[in-house]
Amino acid sequence: MLDSAFPVMPRHITDLPEGSVALAAHPDRLIPALDGLGPLVAATANPACRIARTGPYRDYQGGSHASMVFDEAVDLRFFPAHWVQARAVMAEGTRAIHVFDAAGDAVHCITATEGTDAGRWADLVTRLATDEAPPPLTERPAPEAPRANPARVDELRADWDRMTDTHQFLRLVARLKMNRLGAYRIAGEPYARTLAPAAVPQLLRAASADGLPLMAFVGNRGCIQIHGGPIPGLAVDSDRLTVRNPDLSFDLDCARIAEVWAVTKPTRAGPALSVEVFEADGSLIAQLFGLRRAGDAAVAAWDALVAAELTAEARA
Repeated sequence: MLDSAFPVMPRHITDLPEGSVALAAHPDRLIPALDGLGPLVAATANPACRIARTGPYRDYQGGSHASMVFDEAVDLRFFPAHWVQARAVMAEGTRAIHVFDAAGDAVHCITATEGTDAGRWADLVTRLATDEAPPPLTERPAPEAPRANPARVDELRADWDRMTDTHQFLRLVARLKMNRLGAYRIAGEPYARTLAPAAVPQLLRAASADGLPLMAFVGNRGCIQIHGGPIPGLAVDSDRLTVRNPDLSFDLDCARIAEVWAVTKPTRAGPALSVEVFEADGSLIAQLFGLRRAGDAAVAAWDALVAAELTAEARA
């Protein structure tokens, strides 16, 4: 179970307390070792949004470019090139493993719970401990600016119409010398439509009040974490949205939201409508979808919420 406060997740490796233990960082070594430890808290963050879920790490699938853990509670996508350092920490009764990228920025955090097997946790730390010198920290890469190619907008729309899966989108725009946000800015309706930053808290509040299950994607260079389900107990404090439930913690700094896009992509199962949230520097904060596995009614309810928000803004 999660504590009432968000699990401690230092933003940078220099924020760790003294006495941390260096571990083998590659997900092929670290993540399979977590299977069988019992419930753990999986936490992933970027500067504007943090998410944590409690559950098991199981069904690990490795890959040179991307790997994953798939569970209804702990649903993660890893990008091994950015898993450069890992540290085990025991401080103030907390047992945690923190993963960092080449610049020392936090990628992912794994925290033991009361239900975690303490003996197996200690054995994991011993087996994965390394005395290799850590690599020198590199400079943090600048966020990728929005990149569009207006001369190829007709090709963008034509290829967009032929998509059968949302995962095809990034390959599509890369081939056209664009990126996600750049493509949204030139695609036009019905592909991508702008929403005001205030639409994000309004949509999340409405979904929470209705008990509507969503998919929320939150990530950074090295990890994407996916929440699938309702978001009960959403609280609003000034510009901050929070959820504090036994198995879900969520924190969104709405003051950092600069652009919001309602994006429709074709799939074999029907159109997928997402709300995608960006910072002023073009960084992706989060993506929100209807939860398809919850049934057509849940997806239709999400689509209706977004459509109502688009209509309200068009009339304003």
